[in-house]
Amino acid sequence: MVQSKSMAWRVFNVLNYIILGLFALLCVFPMVNVLAVSLSDRAAAVGGFVTVWPVRFTTASYDLVLKTSLVFSSFVVSVQRTVIGTALGMAVTILTAYPLSKTESEFRGRRYITWLLLFAMLFNGGLIPWWLVIRQLG
Repeated sequence: MVQSKSMAWRVFNVLNYIILGLFALLCVFPMVNVLAVSLSDRAAAVGGFVTVWPVRFTTASYDLVLKTSLVFSSFVVSVQRTVIGTALGMAVTILTAYPLSKTESEFRGRRYITWLLLFAMLFNGGLIPWWLVIRQLG
């Protein structure tokens, strides 16, 4: 049985939608601005006249960037790192998770390995430099 919502609940939902919608616009606006600046004339972009819509539309920026071969080689490196990193990460996760899913009687040392992995997750390699920076800042 479907119960009707109270008026307070409806007002709460409407306010939630409005607030989340405004937050979404705040998150999207900088990306739209960067796109508009990249598609605008250089003088308009440097002068700060571009907000949401491009001023004196041009693709000269993209032409300049795409003329260099560094963009394509950087893109290839990014794709390679993503594919290889994802594959290796999944392989390590699967090869680690399967034995840890077994009981202590099936996999001796399971508790030790679990604590070792938990310790490595909590106290990772970035913790010591972070602690040194915080200590120096006072």
